[in-house]
Amino acid sequence: MLSDPLPGAVAAEEDLAVSLHVVGNPGVVTGHKLAWQTSDVSGSGDHTADESGTAYENAVGSWYFVGSAVVTAPKQQVTVVAFGDSITDGDKSTPGSNLRYPDQLARRLLGQPKPHQFGVMNQGISGNRVLADGPGVAALTRFDRDALSQPDVETVILLQGSTTCAGSSRPSPRT
Repeated sequence: MLSDPLPGAVAAEEDLAVSLHVVGNPGVVTGHKLAWQTSDVSGSGDHTADESGTAYENAVGSWYFVGSAVVTAPKQQVTVVAFGDSITDGDKSTPGSNLRYPDQLARRLLGQPKPHQFGVMNQGISGNRVLADGPGVAALTRFDRDALSQPDVETVILLQGSTTCAGSSRPSPRT
């Protein structure tokens, strides 16, 4: 689902807060399970218009519900999609520091001259498998939707397969 455009400006590398109110069972929830970035979760009730943030008392190290935020640049901006599994998602990066490899790539690209400053989109899912669904839809199934169909994509960096594929087996170590 893509929401209506929202007003406002977002600077490069700026943190973005998104508040959602969910009624009932949301079913399957998308997100970055091991993003190593703090998300604040409120108790019951609709707190989407709260400005103070005091209702958001529970911190989790994942991002839920929002798969990506598409930011419209003043002129067409080329997008690089980082597509993959847990390494792309951010597993084992420093919590709260935006040090996932797609974040570091984005910073390096911002340091380049204007024609080489690209937007970077993180489309990593921890535990993602190439052929079979797992914690998320299989990489082969989601590649078009999550990478090629994103706005202004010219480059996809693929780091996929470090998670064991369903049905595969590893030999036991021999002693």
